[in-house]
Formats: sequence, structure tokens, C-alpha cells
Amino acid sequence: MRVGFALLLLALLLCSGCLSQELSEDARFACIDLSSQAYAFVPECETQEKCFEKANAELFDFDSAVFSSQVREKIFYYKNNLALSWLYFNKVRENLKEINRVCSSRSDTAVLARAVNELNHNLISAFIYSDNASKISFEILILEQADLEHEKIELIKEEQLFNDYVLLKQNVNDLQSGNNSSNTFASYYLRQMNDLESLMQQTGFSKTFIDEITPLDFLEKYDSEILKEADLEQSLEIPFLTPILDSFVSFLNTFFRMSSASHALERMPAFGFLQAYNNLAGFENSAAKRFAALLQSNALHRKQLVESNFSIETSVSQKIQIAESKISEISEKDFAGFDSNFFSSLHFLLGQDSSIATQKFSIQDFSNFRENALQELLPLKTEFYALQQSSFTNSVSLGERTLKLKELESGAETLLANLGYLDYETIQGLDLLCRERLNRISDFLLEQEFPDNVLLRIADLKARILFKANSFDNSDSFGERLLLCRRALEEFNDFKLAFNDYEEYGIQNEIFVSDCFDFMERLFSVNSEIGLSDFRLRFEKIRALAESRPDIQTLYSSCSALKEDTLSFLNNNYRVLKLKESFSNTRELLGNLELIDLYSEAIVSDSALDSFSSRLGKLAKYFVSGELDFVKLLPLLSELEDTLFSLEAELSENFGRAVAEFVSQNHVFDGDSNSMKLILSNPFGETERVVLKIPVPENLSEFQLPEDFFVSNENLVIDLNSLPLGGFAFEFPSKKQGLPAQDLNYSLQEEIVSDSALKSTAENALDRISTFSNLLADGLPKKFSKLFALLESVPEDTLFGLNYVLPLSLERLSKLELQSDSLESESLREKFKIFGNFFNESNFEAALGEFGAFEKELEKKEIEAKSIGAELDSALSSMQEDAVAALASAEAFLDSKPFSEESADLLAKAKSEYRKENFLKAIAFANAASEILNQANSNPDALIYFYPIIIGIALVFLVRYKKKQLSEKKEQLRRIVRKARGA
Repeated sequence: MRVGFALLLLALLLCSGCLSQELSEDARFACIDLSSQAYAFVPECETQEKCFEKANAELFDFDSAVFSSQVREKIFYYKNNLALSWLYFNKVRENLKEINRVCSSRSDTAVLARAVNELNHNLISAFIYSDNASKISFEILILEQADLEHEKIELIKEEQLFNDYVLLKQNVNDLQSGNNSSNTFASYYLRQMNDLESLMQQTGFSKTFIDEITPLDFLEKYDSEILKEADLEQSLEIPFLTPILDSFVSFLNTFFRMSSASHALERMPAFGFLQAYNNLAGFENSAAKRFAALLQSNALHRKQLVESNFSIETSVSQKIQIAESKISEISEKDFAGFDSNFFSSLHFLLGQDSSIATQKFSIQDFSNFRENALQELLPLKTEFYALQQSSFTNSVSLGERTLKLKELESGAETLLANLGYLDYETIQGLDLLCRERLNRISDFLLEQEFPDNVLLRIADLKARILFKANSFDNSDSFGERLLLCRRALEEFNDFKLAFNDYEEYGIQNEIFVSDCFDFMERLFSVNSEIGLSDFRLRFEKIRALAESRPDIQTLYSSCSALKEDTLSFLNNNYRVLKLKESFSNTRELLGNLELIDLYSEAIVSDSALDSFSSRLGKLAKYFVSGELDFVKLLPLLSELEDTLFSLEAELSENFGRAVAEFVSQNHVFDGDSNSMKLILSNPFGETERVVLKIPVPENLSEFQLPEDFFVSNENLVIDLNSLPLGGFAFEFPSKKQGLPAQDLNYSLQEEIVSDSALKSTAENALDRISTFSNLLADGLPKKFSKLFALLESVPEDTLFGLNYVLPLSLERLSKLELQSDSLESESLREKFKIFGNFFNESNFEAALGEFGAFEKELEKKEIEAKSIGAELDSALSSMQEDAVAALASAEAFLDSKPFSEESADLLAKAKSEYRKENFLKAIAFANAASEILNQANSNPDALIYFYPIIIGIALVFLVRYKKKQLSEKKEQLRRIVRKARGA
């Protein structure tokens, strides 16, 4: 802009009578000097469009779409005015070249007059448009400051955009205070205007060109909402040249008429005016450059913040989905049936201070953990979907959105951290701790030398601990490993007690046996719709065994195993599992209703919530931290099922209505004349069939509705089969466009079911079918075959006579086999076949439709098959462990007593049978060897009582082997009897 003044002075000088038909030498040289100093950092361009492109390339090479529409409009006007100023400055260059040529060539000065007139016009135009651009730049500053304040940028002071806001505010403050000593764009502009004023005063012009205005003078046409929070009431005293242009031109005319040409030229700082224009309107080290840099920084950080918010939003969405998945898996994990104190007791046994309690959630009880996790997740989802909705409709400020996203991300990370803590500390951490601890215990037991008299008391415990440690290493199931770990650690504590104080150890065992007997008596005394007769018979045998006063450790092991097997059987019963699932769902539904009430009190009445809570509280007495109190529950199983299932159904219905009401109340219509979108959000969970009733907007009749929508009583009614979780929207095109309305398939999260997702789901279903079929065809039959062989190898009475109660009777095994056979059916196989045909044809949708028809039937049979398998595995493992313990006890007896050839022979046979995995034979021979030693040392006459047992053991071989082996076995029996008599 300053160069305009320099050239304007030249033009006025040439037009003010200093010209003649023939220039004097002084005038000619002055003309040449003035017309030769037109350089400035202004790009060369011949049209306004080209100059506009140059302005974009040189100063505004950034995306301005991030600004408000008002700021974008003003930026466009700024660039337009700057481009026009550059265009006229380029014309000035051409004028000066012509003037310089005329002055240098001594041409006719008549040509010079025309060039000077054009120069005068172009100079004034360059000045006007440059000055206009300066005015617009301050409008932009004020608008952008107001917009950032409206966006509540002060909420996110850690963001770089806040620094831009501070800089904008400093610029406006510098304008308000007239501060020209800082490094801001406004201060730089004021310095340049001061320099220009000094240059002008050298000519004698003294009129001030400070213009006093207010921000509203700039922004009077904009909505006051934009500026209502902006602190911009103080007047701004900004120097602009346009208001004094006429008086300055008049002054110059007078000045040049009264002064000689040489005197005027001496007083006119030509180069200073050229530099002044460059400092204001050039593209290097100018006010325009500084203003563009200010906007560029602002635009860059706006864009970065938008991108960061999008990234955070995506991250939060993913974290919420991951958290939902992890929480839903909690109840399905193989350790979900552990008792309420399982994990805290395991940590205690491992010698760890339970740091779990310092986390946000306690995982002493998985049912409580899941409930607490859900209570944290649901508010996150509610706030997240509400934020998505408000962002979609631009009803939330940038600062509020950014702050809320960060809070949501922090909350989601905390939730995942606690869930991850569950995974790492409970799953991986406990597994590693158990492995390390059991390895140390095993090394100690194997390497430590124990005195014979001590080992005699603790040999069976030592063997059982080592057996469990070895089973831990070989197990693929995490839940089974943890159970083995806890049992091994408990038994190691018993081992240490027995080692240090065997009497105290015996007293504790007696107390446990007494409590165990009391519990089992109470459990079997109640009427139960779940058959427990086989377990009751087993208990009667243990009680009969107790009357013969065997070693207390035998009773301890027998009753402990019975209690564990009985509770495992009950907990794996289909009806019990469905009851626990219903109780968990009922608590979750009630929690969701309470959460809806928290966010919108008018939807769910307090009386209804109190009623539901009271009814659930009455049922809770049958559950202890997720476990069932079977003594109380079994007599009332059917009634409890009816009550609980009814409450669950009622809560589900109320939940569906409440969600529909919440979604209806929190809807948003958004769009224009071409289309309208209905935006909804449901953070609470997927519902059953619901009906949404939404007030109809005035112009809804102008839009095409989908078939599932209709209007009734001034409400838009949407009948949905289910209300999905998350944010979603429906789009209605204008009837003028003639396009069909979109069906219910548009989601704000863009979650659609793809072919790959269908295939993956169908593959999972196929895996379930294959696993179930293989279990029935191969897995269970092998287990039955092995167990039948074991149970038929030794008569149960013989084992009982040797103080051993079978963990699974032959009668019980036969019942389980019949139950297993009943799981197969021709109708189910036919359904599997139809599913397989669809799957092989890659018709995954039809395959899943077929699977849905029999999934519940399959689920029930899966549970029954797994329960049977678990009972068989437990029985086999118990027999193997009992065999290990019996062998260890017999070996300890043999080492601590006077040598007995008969016992040694029986022990050798026991070890041989164990290696063949004939565990019951091993138990029989080992117990017989121990009994011989006991009787031999206490009362030799008692051997007469023992003869039938020995004969019974031998008869096992008579039953199991072919006739050609009978003579050998009879001879073996005779040897046993002779040796026993000889002893």
C-alpha cells in the first residue's frame, strides 16, 4: 500500500504543472529516478483470476474449509481485494515502465500525461483494495476470536488451537490498546502505519487517519449469537487510509502548486513509500504474510483437532465394543462357576497381597465384577452416543466435544485397563504365579528327605500334591488349572501342618469331615427335582465307612470329593445354568432401567423400580455372590424358575418400552429441502420388538417415508422388531426427487452385516455342530469304555472293604451312558444335514436361518453332553489320584515297618497295574499291602478277617482273563493266601 503513496506523489507531481512540453534536466532525472523504484514482493499477474491464484499459492495454501462460513466468506473477500490490489500494482508497473521510457528517451511529454493519468488511477485503486483487505483482515480476527469463544475453546487449553485463540485475542488487544511493540500481526500493522504517517508528515500533511470503530461496525450483519460470548465491546482505533484519501490528494495538489518541482522532489521520500506498500501488501515479510500465517496456523490446528477428535471417537467406539465383548465373555468363561471367594483365597494361598482390591473393580466375585463393569460401561455408551448425535447436528461446541471425547476415552481406557487387569492378573498372572509356585513345591517335595515316621503320615498328601502339580502342567483348560492350583496349595498347607503338628492336622480334618457330613446330610434331605440318588448312595457308603473308623484322611478325601462332585453336577445342570443366567440377566435389566431413570426420570416410575428391586431382592437370598444356595433352592426349583423367568420377562418388556421412550424423546431431525434424516441413539442394549413414537415435524409431509413408518395422532410411528444398540439414522428423500426412502439400514457407526461376517458366524455354528457331534460319536464313548473297564475290573464291595469308596459307581456310569445315548436323535441329525448343505452351497444366510431353528435344542444338549463329560473326567482323574496316593501310602508303610514279602509283592503288583492305567486294581493291591502291614503289626489274628479281601482281589483276575489263564491266576491266589497265612 505504501508504494501506492510513493507513486501517487509522482503522479500528482507530474500532473501539478511541473510538466511542460519539454522537461528540464532536473525534472527528467527526477522522473527517471521515481519511475525506476517500483520493485516490491508482489507476483506478476495480468488478470484478477491469476492474481487470486497467486494469492492462494503464495499466502493461503491451506484448507480454509475448517473455518466457519462467515470466516470463509471473509477470507474469500480478503483474497479478492488483495488480488485486485496486486493486479493494479502490476498495472502500475507497466505505467512506470512507460513513464521511465518517456523520461529516458526525451519523448513528447504529451504521451507522458496519458501515462500519468493511468498511473494515478491504478495507484489509487491499488491503495483502495489493499486498504480494504486490511479492514477485512481485522473483521476475520474478530470473527474467528468470537467463533472460538463460541466453540468454548477455553475448555481445551492443552490444545494448540487454544494457543491460536490466545494469539488472536492478543492481536485484538493490541488493536484496542494501540500496542505496536509486540510481535503480533496487528502490532506489525500498526508499526507500518506509524511509519507511513511519519513519511506523510515529511510532506507537511498533518491530518490523522486513525479510524475509531467497534467490532460490531465490522460485524453488524452477523447473528449476535456468534458474538454473545466474545469480549469485544471496547472500541478499536485502527489507522486506515481510505477516509483521508480525498483530503490527502487535495493537500498534495496544493503542496505541489506552491513548491517548485526540485523542492518537492527533495522532500518526497519515494523509496520509503515503495517499501511501505511492500510491508503492507507484499507476500514477503509483510502484514499480509503475517495475517496469512496466523490463519494458516489456526486452520492447521483446527484440522488437526478435527482429525484427532475423529480418531478419538473411533478409538472410543472400538474400546466400547471391546469392553462389551470382554464383559459378555465373563459369565461364559470356564471359571464362572467358581465360588465367591475363589480368587481372593487363591491370591492368599499364593502369598500375594490381593492387589485386585486396589483396582477400580473387585474381582473376588465374578458376578459382581460383571455387574460393576456394566455399571461403568453403560454411562460411557450413553454419553458417547449422545455426543455422536449432538455432533451430527452441530449442537455441541468444538471445545465441549473435544473435552467430552477425551473424558470418554479416559473412561473407556480405565474400563479396559480393569478388564485387562482381569485378563492379565487373573488369567495370565495367576496362571504364571501358580506354575511358579507349584514348580517350587514340587521341587521341595521331591528333593526333601523326610524321616520314615513323618513320611508315613504325609505320604498320601505328598503324592496328591505332586499329582495335581503334574495335572496342572498337562491341562489345557485355564479353569481346571486354577482349580488344581488352589487344591494343591490348600493341600500343601495341610502338608506343612501335618509335618509340624500332626495332632492339630487331625483335629482340623475332623472338623472338616464333620462340616462336610453336615452339609451333605442337609443337601440330600431336601426334596429335589434334580436326581441326586447316586450321590446320596455314595454318601451312605462314606458314612458307613466312617463307622469303621478308618484313617481320618480317608474320610476327608472321600467327603471332599463327594461334595465337589455333587456341586459340580448341580452347577452344570441345564436348569440350574438357565436359572443363573436368568438371574444375571434380571439384575442387568434392572440396572439398565435404573440407568435410564438416571438420565430421564420421567420414563420409569420410582414405584416400578422399587417393586422390581424388592422382588429381585427376595430372589437374591437363593444366590450367594452368583452361586446358588442349593439347600434352599432345590425344594423350590420349579417355583423359583416360574418367579424368576416371569420377572425377567416383565423387566425385558419394561426395558423395551423404556428404551423406546428414551430414544423417542432424544431424537433429532436434521436436513434440508432435498432430504431429511432422523437421528436416534440407544446406548442401553438391544431390545425386543418396540414401537417408537416421535412428534412429526411440520414439513415431514414433503418427504417420502419407508414402509415401516406411518403417521398417527401427530406422531411418526416406527414399528421395529428390535431396537439395535448404538447410534443410527433413517434418511427420507424429498417427494420431489421421486426416490424411494431408505430402509432401516443406515447406522451412524456404519455397522453392516457383510458376507464375510455371515460366513464367519456360519463357520462358528458349524464348529459347534462338529464339536457336539464328535463328542457324542467319539469323545464320550471312549470315556465310557475306559471307565466301564475300570469299574468292572474290581468289585465295588472289595474296594469298600479296603476303605475306598468309588467316585463313580457302575450303576451311575450306566445311567450316564443312557443319558448320553438319548442326546442323539434322527431329527437333530437331519437338521445338521440341512445346515451343512446350505453351508456347502455358501448360502450362509439360509444356513444361519436353519441353525437358529434348532440352536436352543442344540444348546441344551451341548450343556448336558459337557456335564456328562465333566463328570466322567472328574471320576477318572479322582481314581488316578487316589491310586497315586494309595501307592505312596503303601510304599511309606513298607519303608517304615518290618519288611513284609507279601506287602512288597502286592505293592509291586499295584505299581504294575498303575502303569497299565488299571487304577482300581492299583488301589486294591496298594490298600491291601498297607492293610497287611497294619494288621501284622497290630494283631496277627486279624488276618483271618483279611483273607476274603485278598481272595476278592484275586477273583478280579479270575473274572477278567480268559480260561487259558485261569490256572495261573488260581496259583497266584494260592500263593497270596499261603504267604498271608505264613505271616
